[in-house]
Amino acid sequence: FVISSNDAFVLGVLSSTLHDIWVKKTAGRHGNGTSTVYLTAACFEQFPFPNCPEPKKSDIRAAAEELDTFRKNIQQNNPDLTMRVCYAILANLADGKTLTPKEEEIFAKAGLDTPILLHKRLDNLVFDAYGFSPATSRDDLFNQLIAYHYKLTELEQNGAIYWLRPDMAQRQNFTDN
Repeated sequence: FVISSNDAFVLGVLSSTLHDIWVKKTAGRHGNGTSTVYLTAACFEQFPFPNCPEPKKSDIRAAAEELDTFRKNIQQNNPDLTMRVCYAILANLADGKTLTPKEEEIFAKAGLDTPILLHKRLDNLVFDAYGFSPATSRDDLFNQLIAYHYKLTELEQNGAIYWLRPDMAQRQNFTDN
């Protein structure tokens, strides 16, 4: 799924564990029900972006840019290696699986220990932007995101809009004229 934005803050938040938690709970299911389908309405449009001060947004932007640069360098230096393969290896590690010799070779060649650190830094910044603790269980974090979503929805219904996607703003202006 592709989401286009010129704001690295968006990339950072959408690359975070919190968005991953949201997607795993709100996505559709494909095939035998084990693979997820990113549904725009549920996974993106309903996702509550953090309402945080500009300095925190800047920190998230910087971390996202650093991660993006690293991923681009992997692809430039290893044209035969895809991000899908890299992140499958990282997912295997996160799940506690033993890497195959080929996966170990790719891990070393691409320097995949670096994105682990970059994602951890990015996650810490995004958790801080929401005021959430990374030590919280995934289910509790999802419930906190739901509560945050409803809080922002209520504020928006009362006229306070903290997050408006640029394309949504353009559509809103078009329909108001």
